[in-house]
Amino acid sequence: MSKLHQVIPAVAGQAKITASRITEVHHALKTVSVLTGHRRTFQPFNDEGVQYADDTAKVQILGYDALATARAELVKLIDVTATRDEGNTHARADIKVGDEVLAPGVPATTLLWLEKQLDDLYTLVSKLPTLPADKDWTWDDQERVFRAEATRTVKSKKVQKVLTLAPATERHPAQAQMVTEDEPEGTWTTVALSGAFRATEVRVLIDRVAAVRAAVKAARADANEAEVEQVTIGASILDYVFRGDAV
Repeated sequence: MSKLHQVIPAVAGQAKITASRITEVHHALKTVSVLTGHRRTFQPFNDEGVQYADDTAKVQILGYDALATARAELVKLIDVTATRDEGNTHARADIKVGDEVLAPGVPATTLLWLEKQLDDLYTLVSKLPTLPADKDWTWDDQERVFRAEATRTVKSKKVQKVLTLAPATERHPAQAQMVTEDEPEGTWTTVALSGAFRATEVRVLIDRVAAVRAAVKAARADANEAEVEQVTIGASILDYVFRGDAV
């Protein structure tokens, strides 16, 4: 009897070996030259005739043997995969954070899937926008946004005025020029609004997702400690395929 965590990696390893062997067999059986041979002998018409040496080319691969190799590897793959899947039907564990059970008896396959979802959720919450720290924010229930205290700034406009440089005299006219000045026009009142999150809220979300993710990983490790019985169905399946009246 094996642990489920021992069987799981064996499936991947056997799948790679089986695929490689079957590919080798497939290519070999397409190569006519290794499947064919001949034996030629010469018999002269009379005893004084020239005797030629036998000409022989051996069959390098026997189709039955190649198929037997593929069959053997496929039996192993079927059995180890069925053993893993049988183990997964019984492997379960509770998802717990501290003493709180969030979900009891979750199947190992669900736990594996859930890990990926929580990885994606962690990425999401860790990148949530937060309120700028340079302002004090309060929640506005009516508008459903955060608002900061109003700030006021003076709005000015440009006006041109005549600046007298020298008054007029009996001999010279007055000297003046146009200048542009800023003249207060009014006051802008600005209220900053934001749909971002409080930094403390984001921190809590990150911590909670991390805690659940750790709990799921721990639960999966517990589930993978389940003992599984070896399943052997590959031979019976392939015995039917390769029954004596076929090959």
